Amino acid sequence: MIFEQVSRLFEDGWKHPEKKRPKIKRIYVIDLPDHLNESYQEYKDMLARQNGSSGVNEQLVFHGTTRTCSLGEDISDLCEKVTCILCCILKTSFLVSKSGSAGRTFKRFGPGIYTSSVSSKADDYTQAPWFSDDRIIIVARVALGKSSIHYRTTEYLTEPPIGYDSILGEVGINLNYNEQVLFKDEAIRPAYIVVYERPTAAPAPPAPRPAPQPTRPNPATTTTSSSSSSGCTIM
Repeated sequence: MIFEQVSRLFEDGWKHPEKKRPKIKRIYVIDLPDHLNESYQEYKDMLARQNGSSGVNEQLVFHGTTRTCSLGEDISDLCEKVTCILCCILKTSFLVSKSGSAGRTFKRFGPGIYTSSVSSKADDYTQAPWFSDDRIIIVARVALGKSSIHYRTTEYLTEPPIGYDSILGEVGINLNYNEQVLFKDEAIRPAYIVVYERPTAAPAPPAPRPAPQPTRPNPATTTTSSSSSSGCTIM
């Protein structure tokens, strides 16, 4: 049941037309320590008191990051490398204080934790180790609460506007695909990891054939000749 739910979420979220949807190899359930589950539940309870039960707005979304170990392939234990951001997230959950630590200095909506419902967008931020072509995406559980919708880049933000709990970047002016931004560590927890093959370029659509040349009369005779298709080229 979990495999079907998560794989469907991944496949339905693959939106980039230039990237062929890859094959999923494995899906793992993340078993978090009690204190991380409890603090996430406390945050959801706070949102429910603040916004009402419908104001928790819990969703499953994607987050791509750097991996330097074999987690998800031939081992299931977390590594101790500080450069393996994947394992660091699985140990501590997401931390706002680590925003940009993977080397991405551009933060469209300020320093926060970025996710997307578009799996192919999260794939843009994955980085596999040199010895493997397999990619790994984290499927995270988020409590968005009341989201402030933004269509333009707003880099100066350090928190949502007053009265809101998160930022929702919507497609339109500056974004081609949506993203959610959390500013509280307690608002997000890793739930699953998806191991999948490296995406390949999607087949190019067939090029249109040029229109046939119009029939022209032969000035030397009264007969007409039709143009031959053998000389046509596909542009």
